[in-house]
Amino acid sequence: MITNDFTIGRKDYGLQPFTSDEINKFIELNNDNIEKVIQIMINEYSDDNEIELLADPLFDWIGEYLYDYVDTTLDV
Repeated sequence: MITNDFTIGRKDYGLQPFTSDEINKFIELNNDNIEKVIQIMINEYSDDNEIELLADPLFDWIGEYLYDYVDTTLDV
């Protein structure tokens, strides 16, 4: 999902798509926030007794949380 947002998603907003190296750099720079989002998701799904849903999540579920902490419109 992140790769899709950095390529096609950026094009949709009139921005230059990221290269593979830029995607890797962005993920590295935002690793702490990405990890934070994963922990938030685990906690919320656990609190709702739905943790088993994360065993095979839909591709876009992380986006419901991720973009509160990571901005994919910024250049690296």
